[in-house]
Amino acid sequence: MEEPRSAPSLLVIAGDAPATLYAVHRLFDTYSTSRWILPDWSAPAPASPKQSRKAKRSLVTRLRRVLRSKLLSQTIRRRNDRIRRFLGDPGTVHRRPPDLVLNAHEFNSPPSWKSIAAWKPDLIVTAGVPILRDPWLTMATHGCLNLHFGIAPDYRGEHTLFYPLLERRWDMLGLTIHFLDQGVDSGPVLLRGYPALDGTEDEAALWAKCSQLAARLLPGIVDDVFHGRAKSVQQNSKGRLIRYLDRSIWDELRQRYGRFTLPPRQERIERPEQ
Repeated sequence: MEEPRSAPSLLVIAGDAPATLYAVHRLFDTYSTSRWILPDWSAPAPASPKQSRKAKRSLVTRLRRVLRSKLLSQTIRRRNDRIRRFLGDPGTVHRRPPDLVLNAHEFNSPPSWKSIAAWKPDLIVTAGVPILRDPWLTMATHGCLNLHFGIAPDYRGEHTLFYPLLERRWDMLGLTIHFLDQGVDSGPVLLRGYPALDGTEDEAALWAKCSQLAARLLPGIVDDVFHGRAKSVQQNSKGRLIRYLDRSIWDELRQRYGRFTLPPRQERIERPEQ
């Protein structure tokens, strides 16, 4: 007969981008026995039928995609450097190594999840990870939570703080904590958080403020889920899904040189009605 556990088993699957790591670091403090899986996005992707389709693309199309990818990578690196300055010394956050580094392109392969299923997690918390499919979604007793930097369902996927800024949708600058389902940032919502703004924030500052707010909120949400107090509500629309390469050079220039005034506001937390 299996002995009862003295503490819930938490599995954190999170990237090491500064905003992501800062947001989940308090979980490592609160749940000292938690495990951390780090997705390795630099690892090569396995061969797939898509590669033959890529070979059929014109040289101009392939060069355009490569150029956009390189420029976007540089933009993200600069943004992350600024986020680190906002959040302080990353060494104070990155206090422990991951328990496992896993190829981001192979998360849904049987060898990946079979060995991890033996850990028997009670709850999985994700942030900045590949799209997870079954049996990840049903592996943990209490399911999977996801931290999304953006307001779902209106902005799902990537660059979900950049596009509300570009489109001047100030009410969509925030974060969403939701359960994972088969879609992308489309599962039942437990909480939406809107950080306080003073009107001077750029994209990097918004990421930092959302990260700080998430770091405060996540331990309480996880505790509510473990003790059956969490309330969630289904998302009421499909919203908009933004992919990584959707962020164009033209959009970047419009955002960088456009004039706008970000209205100041107080912090606000939205939860489903109890």
